[in-house]
Amino acid sequence: MKSLAYFLLLLLLTAATAIQQQFYLPSLELSGADDGTGRAEAEAEQRIVFLLQYLASDYDRAVQHGQIIDSLEYGEMQRFSQQAAKSYAGGAAIQAQTREQLQALTGLIAQRASLQQIRQTCAALTAAITKEKNLLLFPQLAPNLDNGKALFRENCVSCHGLGGRGDGAAADTLKPPPRDFTDPARLNVCTPLQFYQAVTFGVEGTAMPAFAEAFTPEQRWDLAFYLMTLRRDFQALAPAVRCPLTLRQLATKNNLELTAILAQRQRLQRPDSTLLHSTLLLESCLDACRQNPPSLTMYEHLALAEKKLQQSLRAHLRADSAQAIQLAEEGYWLGFEPIESKLFSRVYLKFERAHTEYHWCLEEKGPPEQARAYVKTMLAILQHIRSQQGLRR
Repeated sequence: MKSLAYFLLLLLLTAATAIQQQFYLPSLELSGADDGTGRAEAEAEQRIVFLLQYLASDYDRAVQHGQIIDSLEYGEMQRFSQQAAKSYAGGAAIQAQTREQLQALTGLIAQRASLQQIRQTCAALTAAITKEKNLLLFPQLAPNLDNGKALFRENCVSCHGLGGRGDGAAADTLKPPPRDFTDPARLNVCTPLQFYQAVTFGVEGTAMPAFAEAFTPEQRWDLAFYLMTLRRDFQALAPAVRCPLTLRQLATKNNLELTAILAQRQRLQRPDSTLLHSTLLLESCLDACRQNPPSLTMYEHLALAEKKLQQSLRAHLRADSAQAIQLAEEGYWLGFEPIESKLFSRVYLKFERAHTEYHWCLEEKGPPEQARAYVKTMLAILQHIRSQQGLRR
């Protein structure tokens, strides 16, 4: 009862602040740690994924049929693959197999390997690094495409043009030229995550600057998701049912991958449907999901809560009390609270009790072992929920 009373008091004291942080203040990067060394490490890991996705989507602009068709683009492919390998090798807790695969990727590019080989290698590496580093590379809230459109028109048209064709007023002065976001062949192999990271880091060797300081993470996701709708043949016909894809999938997978996922589901559900009819429906369904991205699933909320708590503990261990408290509150309000009504009372009350006690531990700058114990308890509860609900990525 005492802990529950503490929790109710905590709600009264912090609800307004937490809600304000959720909707009005720039949030921390989902995939990042906190700041200092942890943030630099997280940014390096995120940049590796960006470089891999960039290589996969743009390699055929440099090499086709074993021949270099653009020496400038080919030099970029070599440089980016080397940067990815070097950055990974200089990180913490690296895996020998992943390091070797990154080195092999640089060799494949040197040999002017096929596009299929490069894309398969980059996809495997992206999956491995995301799992190794526990990266959560999706937005915290469903992106607002109207806001993304406004950001594009205010900041991007001088290079990319009003319609995103790469024909802005400054385009003729830029080498390489700005990306054409209307080209289906290019857009179908890109992801919102790739665009999010391009906006975050900029693109070396081009006129594309970094907007990490100018835009919040939420704004970058808004813009990234909007860019996916500029494709010339984009046709967001409203599907008959709710979006069958998760926000994580929409953020991290390209159109070809998502169409294959939808096709596989349809084959299982409607094996008698014709291929042409199915393809048209699948593409319009996917475009509708791109146009109206769903909210986070329960799994994604649990993953968000878990990550924020881990970040909070790391901040506490380096004596950054204010950051630890903020991250703990974000873990609750953004990750756990939205799914609370779907849980048995004994489960969410147990989590809330542990969270309240953890919060007081942070307030009092309690001993590390005590903070670790509270976080361990909360992570175990989140894992129990995941198991009980039968949730998978």
